[in-house]
Parts: sequence; C-alpha cells; structure tokens
Amino acid sequence: MANPEHLAELRKGTRSWNVWRENNPGVIPDLNHGALAGANLIEANLSAAILSGANLDSAHLTGAHLTGARLSNANLSDAVLSHARLRNADLSNANLFYANLNRA
Repeated sequence: MANPEHLAELRKGTRSWNVWRENNPGVIPDLNHGALAGANLIEANLSAAILSGANLDSAHLTGAHLTGARLSNANLSDAVLSHARLRNADLSNANLFYANLNRA
C-alpha cells in the first residue's frame, strides 16, 4: 500500500510536491495502489515513483516526469499524459483505455 506521508504530500499540490522531491532526492515515492483518480498532477515530478496498481483514472498528468516510474497494473483510463516523460517507465498491464498520450 502507498506510504500515507507520500500521498499526503502529493495531495498538497504539484508545486509543493516538486519542492519536496527536490529536498528529498534519495526518497523513492511509494504511491503503490494510491487513490489518485482525477488528481491534478500536471508537471509533477514522479520520476522513479512506485505507482503500481494506482488508480489514476482521469488524472491530469500533462508534462509529468514519469521517467523510470513503475506503473504496472495502474489504471490510467481517461488520463491525460500529453507531453509526459515516460522513458523507461513500466506500463506493463496498465489500463490505458482512452488515455491521451499525445506527444508523450
């Protein structure tokens, strides 16, 4: 299950989250099975984050940094991932039904 402190930090907003990531470079965010449906994660730094099994249905991930993120079995249906950085991201068995991957 997701680390409750990491989820709470992410829910403060992208700006706060990105500052937290800069201040904690050695921490790998554990958002495993996190409930993030509809979340506004535009330009969020989620590099190397563990998002396996997370519910990101209808989440806004435009320009998000997902390099090396673990998104296996995540629900990304209807998510907006346009311009997201997905290099080396694990999307195995992820639900991408109606996801917007324009220029990802």
